[in-house]
Amino acid sequence: MKTHLTDNDVFEHYFSFAVQSKPIKAIEKIFSHLLPYGKKIQLKKGKHYRINEEDEGVGLLLITDGLVSFINTDTGHFISTLYPPTIIGLSHGYNAFYNVPDSLRSTLYAETDADLIFIPLQTFIDTVDKQNLWHDVARILAHRIVTLMNKEKTYIGVDSYSIIKSMIQEVWLYPDHYRLQISLPKFIQNRSGLSRSRIMKILFDLKLGGYVNIVNGKLLSVSKLPTSY
Repeated sequence: MKTHLTDNDVFEHYFSFAVQSKPIKAIEKIFSHLLPYGKKIQLKKGKHYRINEEDEGVGLLLITDGLVSFINTDTGHFISTLYPPTIIGLSHGYNAFYNVPDSLRSTLYAETDADLIFIPLQTFIDTVDKQNLWHDVARILAHRIVTLMNKEKTYIGVDSYSIIKSMIQEVWLYPDHYRLQISLPKFIQNRSGLSRSRIMKILFDLKLGGYVNIVNGKLLSVSKLPTSY
């Protein structure tokens, strides 16, 4: 997944940073060793998958296609949007392997049709040990921590317009074939906790001002968004 330069002030966005700094070589190296042991899972748009609670059992998931949201099962809070190639379940695997109490409960939500590969936990551990891949795993985890820290700065202590603006910028960075499957108002509401009426009012005013073009909920274009509302 690649970003592209536009006239929008989006290149400093946390999601843009996440895409540009993603340790692709480390992920692809791990993928190449794990894929032969995987079970394919097709997750249709709008469907959920509960990590370590489905028929496949305890293990990790590789995203090979599609956009998937990562959700805290207990609170319903949307944590992040994941895009291929991505490895999911490293922290869950740690908790399961070491029997950590009060383990994480997370759910995946398919924003688009998505292709996943399930890898049993013990297979993952044995493969990473055998192929000496723990340095690559560490790079992936470090990137994830830094990305979450950058995201925190984006959303904490800001007003509703700033939140909506940031989410518009994020969606605009998605490849067209993913972005055009997403309902922007629903995407914003799920992640922000803002009322639908507030979201629709701000989106309507941005469209009226010529800053965005939204048709049937789909974001078709963005020009430089105002600093404030």
